[in-house]
Amino acid sequence: MNPKVIFHLGVHKTASTHLQRSFKKNQDLLDEYGFTYINPKQCREALFPITLKLRDGGDEASLQKHTEMVFHGAANGNPNLIISDENMIGHLDQLINKNLIYPWSHFRLARFFRLLPTHEFEMFVGLRNLATYLPSAYVENLLHAKYQTFESFMNHSNPWDFSWATMMRRFGNMPAGRKFNVWRYEDYGSTKSEIVSQMTTPALAHRFKFINKHPRPILSHAAVDYFAKARNSGRTERSIEILQEAGELFPIGEQHPAFQPFSQQDIEKATEKYTQDIRMIAIMDHVRMVAPTE
Repeated sequence: MNPKVIFHLGVHKTASTHLQRSFKKNQDLLDEYGFTYINPKQCREALFPITLKLRDGGDEASLQKHTEMVFHGAANGNPNLIISDENMIGHLDQLINKNLIYPWSHFRLARFFRLLPTHEFEMFVGLRNLATYLPSAYVENLLHAKYQTFESFMNHSNPWDFSWATMMRRFGNMPAGRKFNVWRYEDYGSTKSEIVSQMTTPALAHRFKFINKHPRPILSHAAVDYFAKARNSGRTERSIEILQEAGELFPIGEQHPAFQPFSQQDIEKATEKYTQDIRMIAIMDHVRMVAPTE
């Protein structure tokens, strides 16, 4: 029997790390109920290279067999596999292309489905207002990629130019009619127990213990400027070291407001677009919205 695949796609900066670390904390409980959790590191080491071989023209039948072996070994006899890796649909340094966000996400996901054609899938994804998502994603990208300005990161676009509804519609156009469970990041605090319940079982969710972790704080505007000057001056330390230094020198407060490159008018327009997107997504046939329970 092939294990069912419960796939948490992220997206980035929607409390994915909190959910992933909570799953890690509850591994014994998950195993008790027949679930095995594959963390992002395991996913990137074992699964992502196979999808790249498929992309580059590798023999599909042999890659399918290889993937089946990996999954059955990882499942360790359990009938359900939980996979969580936001990089499977794209990296932050390739977040935007023209007016698309995660422009190649449907291609990447389709390759994954092709590798496991006989498995049952259920997808889970959190979305976030682009007015706060894009600044947060930019700061996160500073940690891992070559420095670029925010304008370059944005591809010189506006936050309301992008549409989560477009991404979700493209997912719905893929074959096999897989279900996507969607929630708003802004509701995560009140939906997280229901998310786990939908991913596993209500009985498991009732016993599930979330980690006590606050979201990684975004930097102040002054700290981001400090990092940019440090990089442009030729400093070669690791990005995380310079960002930590910048955060300590310019902590968020009255004197140093949080990094927010958008005007109030931009934020209002992006928020209105986000509200419209969620309404459109909620009525898509392949989507089930996860609503707050508290």
